[in-house]
Amino acid sequence: NLFLSFQSSLTGPLLSQKFCLGGLMLNTDSFFFFAFLLLKSIVCEKTIPLAIEGKGPCKENTKKIQKLLDEYHYVPKLGLRALKNNSSKIIGVVIHSSRYYENSAISDTFYSHIIGAMEEMLRKAGYYMMLYAAQNLEEIFHMALAWNVDGLIAITFTYRDYIKLKTLVNKPIVAIDLINKENSDYVNVGLQDKKGGYIMTKYLLEKGYESIYVCARKNIGVDHERWLGYREAWKEAGKEFLSNDF
Repeated sequence: NLFLSFQSSLTGPLLSQKFCLGGLMLNTDSFFFFAFLLLKSIVCEKTIPLAIEGKGPCKENTKKIQKLLDEYHYVPKLGLRALKNNSSKIIGVVIHSSRYYENSAISDTFYSHIIGAMEEMLRKAGYYMMLYAAQNLEEIFHMALAWNVDGLIAITFTYRDYIKLKTLVNKPIVAIDLINKENSDYVNVGLQDKKGGYIMTKYLLEKGYESIYVCARKNIGVDHERWLGYREAWKEAGKEFLSNDF
């Protein structure tokens, strides 16, 4: 009966076929392997997907299937699991690098430390990390739409680009070091950059220093926030800040 139903379902090239076995969508390779297991173990077709997850109703049949799976080194494909559970277990990590890196953005210690920590935590939680870094935002948007991720982590995005990405993918999204925040409709992990600039400048002013400058690559993003804190400290001290302070 199994092979009769298989033959009647053929409508195109064999390699492009997908089949349903025990409620699980399978490609050609997996179908033949599962069919082989059915003939080898003589169990109900619904038993195999349940046995793979260790949830078979009959412990004896579950052990029989799992023994065969181990014997033939079967590894469930992530794509099949995603079809069944509607979850890919993949978290996309997208980096919008604002400048050119000689090797890659990952060579920057700021990004590499964050990526290393995230990968470890995601792995412990049973997820996989997909990483994509680019200067071109359209490339990032295209990647995020092309893959069925369970969620996104957006690093060094502006608020507006973060909102656009959130709208496009319609998936949970968390920002790291969000720039130019305009509203409160975001989830961000970051520092209090303006307050940090304020505290540092206030400390130097209280120590009697007055030739204080802000040294950074560009007066945008987190550097701009720190510069605003710097000027706030000067204003609070009742002093005129340097005209060419950045």
